[in-house]
Order: sequence, then C-alpha cells, then structure tokens
Amino acid sequence: MNFIAGMFYFAFSDEATAFSLLAGIISHFSLEGLYKVDVPLLRGYMYKTNRLLAIFLPKFHAHIHNEGINASYICSSWFLTIFTYVMQGRSQPPVLLQEVFNRFLIVTLGASE
Repeated sequence: MNFIAGMFYFAFSDEATAFSLLAGIISHFSLEGLYKVDVPLLRGYMYKTNRLLAIFLPKFHAHIHNEGINASYICSSWFLTIFTYVMQGRSQPPVLLQEVFNRFLIVTLGASE
C-alpha cells in the first residue's frame, strides 16, 4: 500500500490528496480484501494466478512446482501494490509508472483525456 500512496504523494505533494486517492481506489475497485488480516482477496488472486499458469504455461508451472516455488512467492507484491512495485524502476521521476497509472485511471474510471 505504501508504494501506491508514495506514488500519489510524489505526483501531488500533498498527504491529504494522496490519502484521498488511495482510499478512493481501494473503495472503487473493492480492494479492501488485499489489506485485511487474512488477505482473502490476495489469496483468491494467488489461486487464480496458479491456475492460469497451469493452463497457459504448463511447462513453466510444472517447473516452478517441482522446484517448490509457488506463484505467490513471485507476484504477491505485484497485487498488493497494484503493480507499482514492478514498474517503479530506478528512474526518478518514475515516468513509466505515472503514465501507466494515468491510463489505468482514465480507462477504468471513464475520465476523458
């Protein structure tokens, strides 16, 4: 959650705005389950990720399974940070991250450019 809030704070330099945006995204997309104690939404995403890997990348899925690796080890941070962790990179400012999030918000919230 801190990656998302940090991105908003970086973009707006205002804690109240960053918090408001974070709360709005969590509410609008029903992401509360990612941050509850038993992380029910995250568990569901992990199950779906494992199933999708088994269906679409069966050799890869079998290989990581044989090595004792679960997909949740690889991608739980992606879901918890709504992919901001992956796209943050080393560039300052994180231009790619800002552009992707802008597009995400425009498309999903129906805002116009």
